[in-house]
Amino acid sequence: MEISIVDSSAVASATTALLSLGKASDFVKKNDNSVAVACEASKEILIRRVQFMIASSVGQPLLSTKSCDGTPVRAQHSANKALPTGKRVPTRGKMGKELLVANQFVRYNHPAEGWQTSCLLAEPVPLSEGKAASAILSAARRTWKSLRSLGAKGGVLEHYCWDRAGITALERLVREWHHTQPVPVSDEFGPEVLKLLELVVVTPCALHDSQNAFRWGLLSQCQDRQLMRDVYISVEALRNSADLLHSRIGSWIALTVDFREARGMDWVCRQRELWTALGMDADFVELLSAELELSFEGGTLWVKRGAQVTYTPDCFCWGAVVL
Repeated sequence: MEISIVDSSAVASATTALLSLGKASDFVKKNDNSVAVACEASKEILIRRVQFMIASSVGQPLLSTKSCDGTPVRAQHSANKALPTGKRVPTRGKMGKELLVANQFVRYNHPAEGWQTSCLLAEPVPLSEGKAASAILSAARRTWKSLRSLGAKGGVLEHYCWDRAGITALERLVREWHHTQPVPVSDEFGPEVLKLLELVVVTPCALHDSQNAFRWGLLSQCQDRQLMRDVYISVEALRNSADLLHSRIGSWIALTVDFREARGMDWVCRQRELWTALGMDADFVELLSAELELSFEGGTLWVKRGAQVTYTPDCFCWGAVVL
């Protein structure tokens, strides 16, 4: 993609900022504006990337997926108030604010190059007018762009994703907004046809649904604050080291797995009781205890010699173990 250079000094400043922030050992000085310059340059690059994609879509249908959510933060706040005597007193402290974080992804399927995807990012918008549906949509539209406004003149699918709180009102407002948007001029289709080629789809957020189900279903089991803190630290540690685990798990299995003869029904029955007590699914219990005779003892992961396991949709084990 070629970008026309309007101001060479601005381009040089943005390039310097991006290269500086890309260094692993660099740091940002207190009064350095390189972060702001790099953010603005990145947003402009993403917009031009999307415009280039739309211009290169060769008539293929375009998809835009937009989502947003409120995020509470505590930020520094200072005020200067006048007393009845006329004396002004400065105060400083923390104030809670609600920010709306919105994002947008655009993609299409190129006949020769496959799926092409890009995104549009913008800074969070303060919800200074509250969290009503109209206020949320007004704040989100400050950063969102419709495919028509970006130059799309073919079939477009405008997809929106919100949590279920107020989703009915948000869907009604966003459909009204699209209905009132100007229709671009097209040599191939008339205005009425272009209106029919724009589809607006609203779906609830699956992540919000899953999180709410998790919270409501396990709330009674999550009252121990120290236990929750330990779980959080453990999960965070695993997430931060996921790349290390993935890169080493193959060699760990090769060095750790060993095979032994079948241990008999008494051992299998004890293992069944153990896995069942841990809440495992019955099919999974049978797989671990009877088919694999899986156990970790003395630093070795033991598997029954001759065990054969194939993948099925209701099984958590992939591949096969045969020896």
